[in-house]
Amino acid sequence: MGTVTHQPRILVVDDHDVVQWGFRLMLGQQPWVERCVGAATGAEAFAACRRYEPHVAIVDLFLGGESGPEVCEKLRAEAPAPRPARGPRCRVRYLDPS
Repeated sequence: MGTVTHQPRILVVDDHDVVQWGFRLMLGQQPWVERCVGAATGAEAFAACRRYEPHVAIVDLFLGGESGPEVCEKLRAEAPAPRPARGPRCRVRYLDPS
């Protein structure tokens, strides 16, 4: 395993409290993670993005009435400018439970 040169800040966006809590608990205990914060809506995600400037965002595909991919695009577009990749890296994956 390679050497970690920085500790990432992670944003978890999910409208289900138990899912958000689980990710935050699991990731927040890792010594290589600087901070793991959560948000339940797109608006909360934008506020958290401005406040914490996350490196990575884990975003639910469906956020109640909002689209996870659309929230990702807006997060990347509205992120603070002095970042090499401009905004958090967002990846949307559908996990099939079957």
